[in-house]
Amino acid sequence: MDTAGLRETQDIIEALGVSRTHERMKVASLILYLFDLSDTTVEEIANEEVKLKAIGRPYIKVGNKVDKASKQLLSAINDQDFVLISASSKTNLETLKKEILSKVNIQEVKQGDVLVTNLRHYQKLTETSEALSRVATGLNTGITGDFLAMDIRQALHFLGEITGQITSDDLLENIFANFCIGK
Repeated sequence: MDTAGLRETQDIIEALGVSRTHERMKVASLILYLFDLSDTTVEEIANEEVKLKAIGRPYIKVGNKVDKASKQLLSAINDQDFVLISASSKTNLETLKKEILSKVNIQEVKQGDVLVTNLRHYQKLTETSEALSRVATGLNTGITGDFLAMDIRQALHFLGEITGQITSDDLLENIFANFCIGK
């Protein structure tokens, strides 16, 4: 997912975009942090890397516009873990692809594995899992059936958003009629 840049701003709309970017970074499987090497300093890179490490998610530092970067900057970041590219001239894009694949362990996918490639589906499956976890916790702690039903309805709703079918209350009533939940 491409997000808003991470800069200080007084603009309310842009600040909301930056805030959402921070939230997305906290749950990302992999962060590609793009630095414009024609317009950045070693200090800015160091400050941003401190922030990246604090998030605790895997990341790749990508330096774009390597063809326009100063020799001093390239020399200073030479020993750092960077993938240096030029998007306009398509320089080192294969190296970036390989680095991404190595970080997400795509080589470990085997025949028959399920791979979710649609971001919206992934989000809905994650929300379904969270709702079902609340149901399991509720069962273990003796939460009443009414509260369990809310989380079950929510899980069914999230799955319905993927399949295009939002389930009816009949299915939920059938679940409660056939299983001893909350007793």
